[in-house]
Amino acid sequence: MGLLVIAVNTGKDGNVIAKCFNIVEAMKQGHKITHRFFTPEEWVRMLPSGLYEMEDGVRIFPNSFWRMRESSEWQDGWEIWTDVEK
Repeated sequence: MGLLVIAVNTGKDGNVIAKCFNIVEAMKQGHKITHRFFTPEEWVRMLPSGLYEMEDGVRIFPNSFWRMRESSEWQDGWEIWTDVEK
């Protein structure tokens, strides 16, 4: 899956820091990801086993997760999830 995530943060000096991630690589690094179609509380992450886990505890094989998201609407709109309570 070659989808990219852009993470934008503001550094302590006020400069904007943008990072571009392959979303699968971002999940391998421990990031939770979300999509513009998800609610603010929804995310998915990769477990050490390689399975994907969603915020509600559902676990799914990666190929099943992506099979449901093959249409063009899912090719962008991904980002690294940030806890809404922070």
